[in-house]
Amino acid sequence: MEVKEERTVVREDVPSELIYSFRKNKLEHVRIRLMKYKERDVVDFRVFTESLEGPQPTKKGLMMGTSLLPELKKGLHLLEKHYKKRDEDSTTAA
Repeated sequence: MEVKEERTVVREDVPSELIYSFRKNKLEHVRIRLMKYKERDVVDFRVFTESLEGPQPTKKGLMMGTSLLPELKKGLHLLEKHYKKRDEDSTTAA
């Protein structure tokens, strides 16, 4: 049985609107972009690396329909709340 390799294709030929960018480490940064994909509005969180040709997208990222943004926001809020509580618990235990 032949197994086909599944590949993620990062489409850089699709027009996108850069919303925000931040440095992840010395070699990489994350871009948050709004774009169209298959006739749908999507948000793309993508890791880019620096090269001689300029910033290059990697396969590392997350693309989702804009309709899921409220769920993402809720999840990030809960993560932040949990992280702060864990941080407070560790400082009071010391």
